[in-house]
Amino acid sequence: MSLAATKSRVRLRADERRQQIVDAAFEALAERGFEGFRTRDIADRLGINSATLHHHSPTKDDLISAVADELMRRFQTEKAPSPSQPLSAIAAFEHQFADAIHYRTRRPMLLAVYREFVARADRDPQIAALVERLNETWRADIRQMLDQAAREEALRPGIDRETLSRLLLHAIWGLASAPGPADAHHLVEACRQLRSLLFASR
Repeated sequence: MSLAATKSRVRLRADERRQQIVDAAFEALAERGFEGFRTRDIADRLGINSATLHHHSPTKDDLISAVADELMRRFQTEKAPSPSQPLSAIAAFEHQFADAIHYRTRRPMLLAVYREFVARADRDPQIAALVERLNETWRADIRQMLDQAAREEALRPGIDRETLSRLLLHAIWGLASAPGPADAHHLVEACRQLRSLLFASR
């Protein structure tokens, strides 16, 4: 009996089946991009019929939105290991780069899916809204770190934190998503250079 046939015979709870569908869609988008993203192929991958898939995700747009939610969840939960104690602002800044290195070297599928959303955003208002939601969540984390740096008097004076949060978001993800080998050298060096520019010497 094939694996697909075996899966089709397994009765899952609704939430388990929904998560299974989202995981399969996530993998399909990472592997084939939006050009090869077909709900029928996702159903075949799981060994279920299209009716079952559409019961949990009535439209393709619903499934894409669920993948965006899953991407956000994974970005928030699949981060680089962090100390249990609260971080200083500078340590939190460095950890932003550690997370990007972790995604690039350990979780390339996340970056592949993110790149697909970004590439399609200019042509699809719905995708653009999803990308904005993903970016805004991460930018808020960066802004919180910069506010902490200001309270700790670690940030150089005269810096516009709102603008800087946006610059850092695009700089870090541009470096993390750049084509080429999955190494961390350029991210480590960017972190060192930016730290010296943005934070007061201690």
